[in-house]
Amino acid sequence: MHLSRPSGRAWPSTSVRAAIVPRMTETIETRDRPEKSRYELLLDGRLAGVATYELAGDAITLVHTQVAKSFGGRGLGSRLARDVLDDIRARGLRVRVDCRFMAAYVRSHPDYQDLVIP
Repeated sequence: MHLSRPSGRAWPSTSVRAAIVPRMTETIETRDRPEKSRYELLLDGRLAGVATYELAGDAITLVHTQVAKSFGGRGLGSRLARDVLDDIRARGLRVRVDCRFMAAYVRSHPDYQDLVIP
């Protein structure tokens, strides 16, 4: 992986690179927007990501998850996935996972397997 400084010069190979994470003062909120059939992740009130879904009875199909490029590399996609799945559990719904990102998240977090409709 190659990281560049804002000036365009490459970082020295001996430098320590920190992961980009939300600052401690940033507020992260995930909310369901049923009128848009999506969950939205807000970072300091700005829309950073969405997870679209289709709801039918007691089953919800997760269709697509996207985090804006300008917010990438902060783990916000995983935060959105966790918040969405926690909300689905709290609502007593079952889930079909058509979104590749969400499917990978569920596979790597077995505590959500009980929600998945085979």
